[in-house]
Amino acid sequence: MMNSYFNKFQDGIFVIIKLDNKPSIYFGENSWWLLDDWENEILNNKYLQEIEPLKIEFESIYNAFKTEYSNLNKSTYNNFLPSLYIDFDP
Repeated sequence: MMNSYFNKFQDGIFVIIKLDNKPSIYFGENSWWLLDDWENEILNNKYLQEIEPLKIEFESIYNAFKTEYSNLNKSTYNNFLPSLYIDFDP
């Protein structure tokens, strides 16, 4: 996977977050997804602002999969699938 789009995704997990009925994809270390003071952080929107830099544009990752699928190491393919689904909608 030399010069692959996916090389930058190391030491973390993919997460899908649904908010206002729209899913978004994020990638970050596991610690980003542990919310100690979750109620306060979520209600004041601080958490969502903090993770904004972790957001990945769907089109970017979709195009990379289309282009690089045949070159991806099949044994690590699951590393690029979402590990968590967080639904913030009521």
